[in-house]
Amino acid sequence: MAKKSYRSNGSNNGRLERKVAIVTGAGTGIGQAIAHKFAKEGARVVVSGLPDDPIEDVAEAIRAKGGEAIAHGADVSDEIGARELVDVALKQFKRIDVLVNNAGVFLDTAMTEDYPIEDFDRTIPDEYSFGISDDAVRTPSFAKDTRQHRFRRL
Repeated sequence: MAKKSYRSNGSNNGRLERKVAIVTGAGTGIGQAIAHKFAKEGARVVVSGLPDDPIEDVAEAIRAKGGEAIAHGADVSDEIGARELVDVALKQFKRIDVLVNNAGVFLDTAMTEDYPIEDFDRTIPDEYSFGISDDAVRTPSFAKDTRQHRFRRL
């Protein structure tokens, strides 16, 4: 069965046409689905995940369907990694319009009663703090765009 392109499958409404979106945790699951949907809507997508995540596969799949995407591996729980990701997006696309902080950590799949307290202690703070801070994306173009339009941070 041939792959449909984003341009011809009837689902491109262009709501994000020419916008630039960073999607963290985009190597699999919900982040991957968000990256594909944003590309269908015309966004240029920065597919972000940990360096061993299949982020390049996701970016390549988007490009194969006619979308525009780059992959960048970074640990966005670390401020340096988050700023590097923002710098890569700005270097490639000159702007950032949408930021989806989807990154998270899953240390174990044990049932609650069997879940090690050390893993719980690591998971919960990360789920509340993972992602790129507002400071990391405060750039002149982002500030101008957020004044002119509704702020788009998911």
